[in-house]
Amino acid sequence: MDVDASLFDLFTQEVKIHTASLIQGLLQLEQVPQNTQILKELMRAAHSIKGAARVVQLEEAVQVAHLLEDAFEEALAGRIIIDSERVDQLFKGVDFLVELGKCSLADYANWQDRPRAVDASLMAALQSAKKNLNNRSAPVEPGPTEGSHPEPPLGEAEEPNRADSLEGLGA
Repeated sequence: MDVDASLFDLFTQEVKIHTASLIQGLLQLEQVPQNTQILKELMRAAHSIKGAARVVQLEEAVQVAHLLEDAFEEALAGRIIIDSERVDQLFKGVDFLVELGKCSLADYANWQDRPRAVDASLMAALQSAKKNLNNRSAPVEPGPTEGSHPEPPLGEAEEPNRADSLEGLGA
């Protein structure tokens, strides 16, 4: 399938914006695990990337974003805890998407021509992150209440200090 250049440009912009949100949100979850507001924002970011990837028919990105979204849904339901081990696993998927966001339209042709298989270790890590390993589940911490001082929205908080994942995002 031929992808319109402007459509592909929009896709890479979406990936850059939403991977920045994913990075920031995952770093926040390490400090405040199971925070409902953060989990919902992470789920929306992954869902947005999944939709954008589907538009340009990049199935590998759809799969990765879907697994990220599933992990956040599991955490929201209280079936898993996004602990530091899971954050590391989820960052593997985010790092994959960050690299994809750096692609040019010419690079995209190479993605389309290669066999449809995301690195097996990446998929295994993401599958593992969404599973309830060792029954590590806990109630989800509610978001801020009226009169409390909520965490700033993902797009407005301080820049995360994760230089390796932010390379190429223009941050």
